[in-house]
Amino acid sequence: MMQIVLNEQGFVKAYALVGSFGADAVEVAEPENLVDFEENYRSYCLSADGVLVKNEDKQAEIEEKRALAVLRKEREKVCFPYVNRGELWYGRLSDEQKAELNTWYQAWLDVTETKVVPETPEWLTE
Repeated sequence: MMQIVLNEQGFVKAYALVGSFGADAVEVAEPENLVDFEENYRSYCLSADGVLVKNEDKQAEIEEKRALAVLRKEREKVCFPYVNRGELWYGRLSDEQKAELNTWYQAWLDVTETKVVPETPEWLTE
């Protein structure tokens, strides 16, 4: 047996294989696939008959959020160091480079919608 705590939507917020959470906890049998549960417990909910069940829609939502977080971090690491430079740097760019930089920046801003990492202009990496 194990204990779980559910969030407002009825999904597992926390669990304990050993020990106790107190009054907010629900005692349940361990799920069939304990390894998957430990990796993805936030996508599990308690069925009407008291069994932990994985909700694939919730799992897809969680994975989508993780993927978007990765893209945001990548944008912060790759894009922002260029677009946050000062006027002296921008003043040295040609009109063509400024246009290309603007297009690249917009593609990074849109990355959470498109899920396509834009290719860095070659002149930025030289």
